[in-house]
Amino acid sequence: MGDNVIDILMECREQLQECASTPLNIECYREDISRECNVAVTLLKDLKETEEREIELHQTCIDVKDLRNKMEYSNVVKEMGVVKNKIKDLSNQINHDIRNHVVFVDNKKRVKIEIDWLDDVLRIAQIELMESSDTPSLRDETEDYLPLQVSRKQSLSNMRATLQSLEEIRETLLREKLDHRELIYNLRTEIKTTRAHIDAMVNGTYAPAVEFMSKLSDRRKAQTIELDDKRRATEDEISVCKQSMARDTLIHDANVAAVQAEKLELEQKLADTAKKNSSSMREIESTLETLKREQFENNAVILRLEKQLADEQEEERLVQEEEDQRLVQVEEKRAMEETEYFSALWIQLRWKAYLKRKASKQSSRGKKKGKKGKKSKKK
Repeated sequence: MGDNVIDILMECREQLQECASTPLNIECYREDISRECNVAVTLLKDLKETEEREIELHQTCIDVKDLRNKMEYSNVVKEMGVVKNKIKDLSNQINHDIRNHVVFVDNKKRVKIEIDWLDDVLRIAQIELMESSDTPSLRDETEDYLPLQVSRKQSLSNMRATLQSLEEIRETLLREKLDHRELIYNLRTEIKTTRAHIDAMVNGTYAPAVEFMSKLSDRRKAQTIELDDKRRATEDEISVCKQSMARDTLIHDANVAAVQAEKLELEQKLADTAKKNSSSMREIESTLETLKREQFENNAVILRLEKQLADEQEEERLVQEEEDQRLVQVEEKRAMEETEYFSALWIQLRWKAYLKRKASKQSSRGKKKGKKGKKSKKK
Protein backbone atom coordinates (compact mmCIF):
# COMPACT_ATOMS: atom_id res chain seq x y z
CA MET A 1 0.00 0.00 0.00
CA GLY A 2 2.86 2.39 0.87
CA ASP A 3 4.61 1.66 -2.44
CA ASN A 4 1.42 2.41 -4.34
CA VAL A 5 1.05 5.70 -2.48
CA ILE A 6 4.69 6.60 -3.24
CA ASP A 7 4.14 5.80 -6.92
CA ILE A 8 0.98 7.92 -6.94
CA LEU A 9 2.86 10.80 -5.32
CA MET A 10 5.65 10.43 -7.89
CA GLU A 11 3.11 10.47 -10.72
CA CYS A 12 1.46 13.58 -9.22
CA ARG A 13 4.84 15.32 -9.09
CA GLU A 14 5.55 14.40 -12.70
CA GLN A 15 2.13 15.74 -13.75
CA LEU A 16 2.82 18.95 -11.82
CA GLN A 17 6.16 19.36 -13.60
CA GLU A 18 4.46 18.69 -16.94
CA CYS A 19 1.80 21.34 -16.17
CA ALA A 20 4.53 23.82 -15.18
CA SER A 21 6.57 23.17 -18.37
CA THR A 22 3.59 23.19 -20.75
CA PRO A 23 2.99 26.73 -22.07
CA LEU A 24 -0.54 28.03 -22.20
CA ASN A 25 -2.05 28.30 -25.67
CA ILE A 26 -3.00 31.99 -25.62
CA GLU A 27 -4.82 31.89 -28.95
CA CYS A 28 -7.50 29.56 -27.52
CA TYR A 29 -8.25 31.77 -24.51
CA ARG A 30 -7.19 35.25 -25.62
CA GLU A 31 -10.77 36.46 -26.17
CA ASP A 32 -11.74 35.53 -22.60
CA ILE A 33 -8.49 36.99 -21.21
CA SER A 34 -8.92 40.18 -23.23
CA ARG A 35 -12.51 40.61 -22.04
CA GLU A 36 -11.69 39.93 -18.37
CA CYS A 37 -8.41 41.92 -18.21
CA ASN A 38 -9.42 44.65 -20.70
CA VAL A 39 -6.26 44.22 -22.74
CA ALA A 40 -5.80 44.42 -26.56
CA VAL A 41 -9.54 44.99 -27.11
CA THR A 42 -9.04 47.23 -30.16
CA LEU A 43 -6.47 44.87 -31.70
CA LEU A 44 -8.80 41.90 -31.21
CA LYS A 45 -11.63 43.81 -32.91
CA ASP A 46 -9.33 44.66 -35.83
CA LEU A 47 -8.28 41.00 -36.04
CA LYS A 48 -11.91 39.84 -36.32
CA GLU A 49 -12.62 42.42 -39.04
CA THR A 50 -9.47 41.33 -40.93
CA GLU A 51 -10.47 37.65 -40.67
CA GLU A 52 -13.92 38.48 -42.03
CA ARG A 53 -12.22 40.37 -44.87
CA GLU A 54 -10.04 37.31 -45.58
CA ILE A 55 -13.14 35.12 -45.88
CA GLU A 56 -14.72 37.61 -48.28
CA LEU A 57 -11.53 37.76 -50.38
CA HIS A 58 -11.32 33.95 -50.45
CA GLN A 59 -14.88 33.75 -51.76
CA THR A 60 -14.13 36.51 -54.30
CA CYS A 61 -11.01 34.63 -55.40
CA ILE A 62 -13.07 31.52 -56.02
CA ASP A 63 -15.61 33.55 -58.02
CA VAL A 64 -13.10 35.37 -60.27
CA LYS A 65 -10.62 32.50 -60.68
CA ASP A 66 -12.16 31.25 -63.94
CA LEU A 67 -12.62 34.65 -65.58
CA ARG A 68 -10.65 35.47 -68.71
CA ASN A 69 -9.35 38.74 -67.31
CA LYS A 70 -6.83 37.67 -64.66
CA MET A 71 -6.12 41.20 -63.45
CA GLU A 72 -8.91 41.14 -60.86
CA TYR A 73 -7.83 37.67 -59.70
CA SER A 74 -4.24 38.91 -59.32
CA ASN A 75 -5.37 41.94 -57.31
CA VAL A 76 -7.49 39.74 -55.03
CA VAL A 77 -4.55 37.35 -54.47
CA LYS A 78 -2.24 40.25 -53.63
CA GLU A 79 -4.79 41.68 -51.20
CA MET A 80 -5.20 38.24 -49.62
CA GLY A 81 -1.43 38.13 -49.04
CA VAL A 82 -1.53 41.56 -47.40
CA VAL A 83 -4.53 40.54 -45.24
CA LYS A 84 -2.80 37.32 -44.14
CA ASN A 85 0.31 39.23 -43.13
CA LYS A 86 -1.86 41.71 -41.23
CA ILE A 87 -3.66 38.84 -39.45
CA LYS A 88 -0.31 37.32 -38.50
CA ASP A 89 1.04 40.65 -37.20
CA LEU A 90 -2.17 41.40 -35.24
CA SER A 91 -2.18 37.91 -33.74
CA ASN A 92 1.45 38.21 -32.67
CA GLN A 93 0.83 41.68 -31.22
CA ILE A 94 -2.24 40.47 -29.26
CA ASN A 95 -0.34 37.43 -27.91
CA HIS A 96 2.57 39.70 -26.94
CA ASP A 97 0.29 42.21 -25.14
CA ILE A 98 -1.55 39.45 -23.26
CA ARG A 99 1.66 37.58 -22.42
CA ASN A 100 3.27 40.76 -21.02
CA HIS A 101 0.17 42.06 -19.22
CA VAL A 102 0.63 42.55 -15.50
CA VAL A 103 -2.35 40.30 -14.57
CA PHE A 104 -1.11 37.45 -16.76
CA VAL A 105 2.46 37.76 -15.47
CA ASP A 106 1.32 37.88 -11.84
CA ASN A 107 -0.96 34.89 -12.41
CA LYS A 108 1.92 32.91 -13.92
CA LYS A 109 4.11 33.78 -10.94
CA ARG A 110 1.35 32.78 -8.52
CA VAL A 111 0.74 29.49 -10.34
CA LYS A 112 4.50 28.79 -10.32
CA ILE A 113 4.60 29.42 -6.56
CA GLU A 114 1.58 27.16 -5.96
CA ILE A 115 3.05 24.38 -8.13
CA ASP A 116 6.38 24.61 -6.30
CA TRP A 117 4.57 24.51 -2.98
CA LEU A 118 2.49 21.49 -3.98
CA ASP A 119 5.60 19.75 -5.35
CA ASP A 120 7.40 20.45 -2.07
CA VAL A 121 4.46 19.02 -0.08
CA LEU A 122 4.34 15.94 -2.28
CA ARG A 123 8.12 15.54 -2.02
CA ILE A 124 8.01 15.76 1.78
CA ALA A 125 5.16 13.26 1.90
CA GLN A 126 7.06 10.92 -0.44
CA ILE A 127 10.25 11.16 1.63
CA GLU A 128 8.38 10.53 4.89
CA LEU A 129 6.58 7.58 3.37
CA MET A 130 9.88 6.15 2.18
CA GLU A 131 11.66 6.73 5.53
CA SER A 132 8.89 5.82 7.95
CA SER A 133 6.23 3.18 7.99
CA ASP A 134 3.93 5.55 9.83
CA THR A 135 2.21 7.48 7.08
CA PRO A 136 1.03 10.96 8.16
CA SER A 137 -2.10 12.36 6.63
CA LEU A 138 -1.91 15.03 4.02
CA ARG A 139 -4.13 17.27 6.17
CA ASP A 140 -1.59 17.11 9.02
CA GLU A 141 1.16 17.97 6.57
CA THR A 142 -0.66 20.95 5.21
CA GLU A 143 -1.92 22.42 8.51
CA ASP A 144 1.02 24.85 8.52
CA TYR A 145 -0.18 26.29 5.20
CA LEU A 146 -3.69 27.24 6.31
CA PRO A 147 -3.19 30.92 5.31
CA LEU A 148 -2.65 29.71 1.74
CA GLN A 149 -5.78 27.57 1.47
CA VAL A 150 -7.62 30.11 -0.63
CA SER A 151 -4.65 30.52 -2.98
CA ARG A 152 -4.26 26.71 -3.10
CA LYS A 153 -7.88 26.28 -4.11
CA GLN A 154 -7.52 28.90 -6.81
CA SER A 155 -4.33 27.26 -8.04
CA LEU A 156 -6.04 23.87 -8.15
CA SER A 157 -8.94 25.32 -10.11
CA ASN A 158 -6.48 26.93 -12.51
CA MET A 159 -4.65 23.62 -12.85
CA ARG A 160 -7.90 21.85 -13.62
CA ALA A 161 -8.69 24.47 -16.24
CA THR A 162 -5.19 24.07 -17.69
CA LEU A 163 -5.56 20.28 -17.83
CA GLN A 164 -8.94 20.69 -19.49
CA SER A 165 -7.37 23.08 -21.98
CA LEU A 166 -4.61 20.58 -22.71
CA GLU A 167 -7.22 17.90 -23.27
CA GLU A 168 -9.08 20.17 -25.66
CA ILE A 169 -5.80 20.93 -27.45
CA ARG A 170 -5.14 17.21 -27.83
CA GLU A 171 -8.61 16.69 -29.26
CA THR A 172 -8.08 19.65 -31.61
CA LEU A 173 -4.74 18.25 -32.77
CA LEU A 174 -6.31 14.85 -33.37
CA ARG A 175 -9.16 16.43 -35.32
CA GLU A 176 -6.75 18.56 -37.34
CA LYS A 177 -4.64 15.45 -38.01
CA LEU A 178 -7.70 13.65 -39.39
CA ASP A 179 -8.62 16.67 -41.49
CA HIS A 180 -5.05 16.83 -42.77
CA ARG A 181 -5.15 13.17 -43.75
CA GLU A 182 -8.44 13.72 -45.57
CA LEU A 183 -7.00 16.78 -47.31
CA ILE A 184 -3.89 14.79 -48.39
CA TYR A 185 -6.12 12.02 -49.74
CA ASN A 186 -8.19 14.55 -51.71
CA LEU A 187 -5.03 16.21 -53.04
CA ARG A 188 -3.62 12.86 -54.17
CA THR A 189 -6.90 12.04 -55.91
CA GLU A 190 -6.89 15.43 -57.59
CA ILE A 191 -3.25 14.97 -58.65
CA LYS A 192 -4.11 11.60 -60.24
CA THR A 193 -7.04 13.15 -62.08
CA THR A 194 -4.86 16.07 -63.23
CA ARG A 195 -2.19 13.68 -64.48
CA ALA A 196 -4.81 11.75 -66.48
CA HIS A 197 -6.02 15.03 -67.99
CA ILE A 198 -2.44 16.04 -68.86
CA ASP A 199 -1.83 12.69 -70.57
CA ALA A 200 -5.04 13.15 -72.54
CA MET A 201 -3.95 16.69 -73.50
CA VAL A 202 -0.55 15.38 -74.65
CA ASN A 203 -2.23 12.67 -76.73
CA GLY A 204 -4.74 15.15 -78.16
CA THR A 205 -7.75 13.30 -76.80
CA TYR A 206 -8.62 15.70 -74.00
CA ALA A 207 -12.21 16.80 -74.74
CA PRO A 208 -12.01 20.24 -73.13
CA ALA A 209 -8.78 20.93 -75.06
CA VAL A 210 -10.37 19.90 -78.37
CA GLU A 211 -13.39 22.04 -77.63
CA PHE A 212 -11.13 24.91 -76.63
CA MET A 213 -9.11 24.64 -79.86
CA SER A 214 -12.31 24.73 -81.95
CA LYS A 215 -13.55 27.74 -79.99
CA LEU A 216 -10.13 29.35 -80.38
CA SER A 217 -10.22 28.82 -84.16
CA ASP A 218 -13.71 30.30 -84.45
CA ARG A 219 -12.68 33.21 -82.28
CA ARG A 220 -9.51 33.75 -84.36
CA LYS A 221 -11.62 33.89 -87.54
CA ALA A 222 -14.07 36.34 -85.98
CA GLN A 223 -11.21 38.51 -84.71
CA THR A 224 -9.58 38.44 -88.16
CA ILE A 225 -12.81 39.65 -89.80
CA GLU A 226 -13.20 42.30 -87.13
CA LEU A 227 -9.60 43.47 -87.55
CA ASP A 228 -10.06 43.70 -91.36
CA ASP A 229 -13.15 45.85 -90.85
CA LYS A 230 -11.27 48.03 -88.38
CA ARG A 231 -8.31 48.32 -90.81
CA ARG A 232 -10.58 49.47 -93.66
CA ALA A 233 -12.32 51.95 -91.35
CA THR A 234 -8.92 53.22 -90.18
CA GLU A 235 -7.74 53.68 -93.76
CA ASP A 236 -10.89 55.67 -94.57
CA GLU A 237 -10.30 57.81 -91.50
CA ILE A 238 -6.67 58.36 -92.57
CA SER A 239 -7.73 59.56 -96.05
CA VAL A 240 -10.28 61.91 -94.49
CA CYS A 241 -7.61 63.18 -92.08
CA LYS A 242 -5.19 63.83 -94.95
CA GLN A 243 -7.82 65.88 -96.79
CA SER A 244 -8.55 67.77 -93.61
CA MET A 245 -4.83 68.38 -93.08
CA ALA A 246 -4.43 69.76 -96.63
CA ARG A 247 -7.39 72.09 -96.13
CA ASP A 248 -6.13 73.12 -92.69
CA THR A 249 -2.66 73.78 -94.18
CA LEU A 250 -4.10 76.23 -96.70
CA ILE A 251 -6.10 77.94 -93.98
CA HIS A 252 -2.99 78.03 -91.76
CA ASP A 253 -0.87 79.66 -94.47
CA ALA A 254 -3.54 82.30 -95.04
CA ASN A 255 -3.75 82.92 -91.31
CA VAL A 256 0.05 83.20 -91.07
CA ALA A 257 0.11 85.88 -93.81
CA ALA A 258 -2.70 87.81 -92.09
CA VAL A 259 -0.95 87.51 -88.73
CA GLN A 260 2.34 88.78 -90.18
CA ALA A 261 0.60 91.80 -91.75
CA GLU A 262 -1.13 92.50 -88.45
CA LYS A 263 2.21 92.08 -86.68
CA LEU A 264 3.84 94.77 -88.91
CA GLU A 265 0.93 97.10 -88.29
CA LEU A 266 1.14 96.54 -84.54
CA GLU A 267 4.90 97.12 -84.54
CA GLN A 268 4.35 100.48 -86.34
CA LYS A 269 1.67 101.41 -83.80
CA LEU A 270 4.01 100.36 -81.01
CA ALA A 271 6.80 102.61 -82.34
CA ASP A 272 4.39 105.57 -82.61
CA THR A 273 3.10 104.91 -79.14
CA ALA A 274 6.64 104.72 -77.78
CA LYS A 275 7.45 108.14 -79.30
CA LYS A 276 4.28 109.65 -77.84
CA ASN A 277 5.00 108.08 -74.50
CA SER A 278 8.58 109.42 -74.46
CA SER A 279 7.35 112.99 -75.08
CA SER A 280 4.56 112.56 -72.55
CA MET A 281 7.06 111.20 -70.02
CA ARG A 282 9.32 114.23 -70.44
CA GLU A 283 6.36 116.57 -69.87
CA ILE A 284 5.26 114.52 -66.85
CA GLU A 285 8.80 114.56 -65.40
CA SER A 286 9.04 118.37 -65.78
CA THR A 287 5.61 118.75 -64.18
CA LEU A 288 6.70 116.39 -61.41
CA GLU A 289 9.83 118.48 -60.71
CA THR A 290 7.68 121.63 -60.55
CA LEU A 291 5.27 119.92 -58.16
CA LYS A 292 8.14 118.73 -55.99
CA ARG A 293 9.52 122.28 -55.73
CA GLU A 294 6.06 123.61 -54.87
CA GLN A 295 5.66 120.84 -52.31
CA PHE A 296 9.01 121.75 -50.73
CA GLU A 297 8.00 125.39 -50.50
CA ASN A 298 4.60 124.43 -49.10
CA ASN A 299 6.24 122.19 -46.53
CA ALA A 300 8.47 125.08 -45.42
CA VAL A 301 5.43 127.37 -45.11
CA ILE A 302 3.55 124.67 -43.25
CA LEU A 303 6.43 124.18 -40.81
CA ARG A 304 6.63 127.93 -40.19
CA LEU A 305 2.86 128.14 -39.67
CA GLU A 306 2.91 125.13 -37.37
CA LYS A 307 5.65 126.77 -35.28
CA GLN A 308 3.71 130.03 -35.19
CA LEU A 309 0.56 128.12 -34.24
CA ALA A 310 2.41 126.35 -31.42
CA ASP A 311 3.73 129.71 -30.11
CA GLU A 312 0.26 131.21 -30.25
CA GLN A 313 -1.24 128.20 -28.48
CA GLU A 314 1.44 128.44 -25.76
CA GLU A 315 0.77 132.17 -25.33
CA GLU A 316 -2.97 131.54 -25.25
CA ARG A 317 -2.43 128.83 -22.64
CA LEU A 318 -0.41 131.22 -20.44
CA VAL A 319 -3.07 133.93 -20.80
CA GLN A 320 -5.76 131.40 -19.94
CA GLU A 321 -3.83 130.27 -16.86
CA GLU A 322 -3.44 133.92 -15.69
CA GLU A 323 -7.16 134.54 -16.28
CA ASP A 324 -8.01 131.38 -14.34
CA GLN A 325 -5.82 132.50 -11.43
CA ARG A 326 -7.40 135.97 -11.48
CA LEU A 327 -10.90 134.44 -11.47
CA VAL A 328 -9.93 132.21 -8.57
CA GLN A 329 -8.63 135.21 -6.61
CA VAL A 330 -11.78 137.21 -7.42
CA GLU A 331 -13.96 134.30 -6.33
CA GLU A 332 -12.03 133.93 -3.07
CA LYS A 333 -12.28 137.70 -2.42
CA ARG A 334 -15.99 137.70 -3.15
CA ALA A 335 -16.50 134.72 -0.85
CA MET A 336 -14.55 136.52 1.90
CA GLU A 337 -16.56 139.71 1.48
CA GLU A 338 -19.81 137.74 1.58
CA THR A 339 -18.61 136.03 4.73
CA GLU A 340 -17.72 139.35 6.35
CA TYR A 341 -21.02 140.90 5.22
CA PHE A 342 -23.13 138.11 6.64
CA SER A 343 -21.03 138.05 9.82
CA ALA A 344 -21.58 141.81 10.33
CA LEU A 345 -25.26 141.44 9.53
CA TRP A 346 -25.57 138.61 12.01
CA ILE A 347 -23.80 140.63 14.68
CA GLN A 348 -26.07 143.64 14.00
CA LEU A 349 -29.16 141.44 14.19
CA ARG A 350 -28.01 139.94 17.45
CA TRP A 351 -27.16 143.36 18.82
CA LYS A 352 -30.51 144.80 17.83
CA ALA A 353 -32.23 141.82 19.38
CA TYR A 354 -30.20 142.30 22.54
CA LEU A 355 -31.06 146.01 22.68
CA LYS A 356 -34.74 145.23 22.09
CA ARG A 357 -34.77 142.64 24.89
CA LYS A 358 -32.96 145.06 27.15
CA ALA A 359 -35.44 147.85 26.39
CA SER A 360 -38.38 145.55 26.97
CA LYS A 361 -36.92 144.47 30.33
CA GLN A 362 -36.40 148.07 31.40
CA SER A 363 -39.91 149.05 30.40
CA SER A 364 -41.34 146.09 32.33
CA ARG A 365 -39.36 147.10 35.42
CA GLY A 366 -40.64 150.71 35.19
CA LYS A 367 -44.25 149.49 35.05
CA LYS A 368 -43.78 147.32 38.13
CA LYS A 369 -42.36 150.27 40.13
CA GLY A 370 -45.27 152.53 39.09
CA LYS A 371 -47.83 149.97 40.34
CA LYS A 372 -46.14 149.72 43.72
CA GLY A 373 -46.19 153.57 44.20
CA LYS A 374 -49.92 153.72 43.49
CA LYS A 375 -50.68 151.08 46.07
CA SER A 376 -48.73 152.95 48.78
CA LYS A 377 -50.64 156.16 48.09
CA LYS A 378 -54.01 154.45 48.45
CA LYS A 379 -53.11 153.16 51.83
